[in-house]
Amino acid sequence: LFKGSHGYLGAAFSKPSTEGAATFKNRVYKLPDLTPFYKDVAEASSKGYNCYFVPAVLGGTRRIKANFHESRVVWVDFDKPLPSGEVPPTPVDPSIVVQSSPGKYHMYWLLDEAVGPWPTEGANKHLIEAVGDGADKSGFDCTQLLRVPGTLNYKYDPPVEVQIVKSDLSKIYPVASF
Repeated sequence: LFKGSHGYLGAAFSKPSTEGAATFKNRVYKLPDLTPFYKDVAEASSKGYNCYFVPAVLGGTRRIKANFHESRVVWVDFDKPLPSGEVPPTPVDPSIVVQSSPGKYHMYWLLDEAVGPWPTEGANKHLIEAVGDGADKSGFDCTQLLRVPGTLNYKYDPPVEVQIVKSDLSKIYPVASF
């Protein structure tokens, strides 16, 4: 998702809370070196933190739209639980599908070029509409947080692994496909 990108990777970590909304600790990591991000994610997940990232590149050190730099991917967060092993139908075959929790998915479509915030959000909105019932209608924004694959989702007892269930990196699309 970040190959050849320069800027910042946005991330956030949160402890599960039984008393209202979780508190997020936001961090940024200077691209292209992802080593500190991987280290922090592994440590945080092992200590019971939910781990999230922004799939787009930031141009500044805060996770706000004004700091958006570029995206080489568009996405949908699908929150309506589906039967085990069933992946949501989509109008265009995703490049990557991540199971964020049982029956819930993040779907990513790799782009053939880096695009700005308006094309990113526009494509995300079109995909959300096309996927329909179950797609997180608020998940279109270009600084959206999504769960990091390979970490644990601590909203469940016992925690469940966030895992890539499908990956075909040869599926690359022009943003106009969406």
